[in-house]
Amino acid sequence: MGKNVDEAYIKFPLKTPTGINEHIWAYVHFFRDDLFNVSLSNDYIDEQQVTTGRRDVQLSQVEDWQIIEPDGRIKGLHSFIALFRYHENRGLKLSPKMKKQKALLIDA
Repeated sequence: MGKNVDEAYIKFPLKTPTGINEHIWAYVHFFRDDLFNVSLSNDYIDEQQVTTGRRDVQLSQVEDWQIIEPDGRIKGLHSFIALFRYHENRGLKLSPKMKKQKALLIDA
């Protein structure tokens, strides 16, 4: 992932104040010295989780990533690609929302 990429996100495990491990998406502000500087960007299970402010995430903690292109297409998002393939390989239909998301994925 390059520097100063707009619409870049990472997913990482976050231990919350009540001890829950959540897998959180965060907006990447910048990457330097194997650290992503991020702001949390999705809803949380643990209501005690501090959601404001920036934090650093080590490269080794990253579980997934995505970059949203100016035209709305998405690079990365491999956890969703795996989910879509899991459904399709079992003969399950994707929901309309999942179909819409899959259509945006460059790597799917």
